[in-house]
Amino acid sequence: MSKRLEQLWHEQGGRCLYCDGPTYLPSSENKDQARHRLVIEPGCVGSAKLLNHHMATVDRASGRMACKFCNCQKGSRSFEKHRKFMQRRVATEQHPVNRLVETYSEGRLSWRPLSLSEQNA
Repeated sequence: MSKRLEQLWHEQGGRCLYCDGPTYLPSSENKDQARHRLVIEPGCVGSAKLLNHHMATVDRASGRMACKFCNCQKGSRSFEKHRKFMQRRVATEQHPVNRLVETYSEGRLSWRPLSLSEQNA
């Protein structure tokens, strides 16, 4: 993993540039730790794909960090248009980060795992 990606991951607090969701940096934690933090049940159908969607990548156009899901969806959209597009996907529950619950801390959108009572509701 590149030093630049690690630096971006720490600068951005592990948050994607486009969806503000949490990312996974393989050089910082193993897959089991990441699954636990992102509340991805190991062995469930699609768990490897979900983890892969959260993997941290560098967006070439901006030089910032984005989750793999957002980065792979960018196409030729500008930063502003793609951020709005991905925020809309989050709002309409069409993004993998929707398995988490929105909270607001430090004046920006962040995410926390669903609690057991919320998952069973």
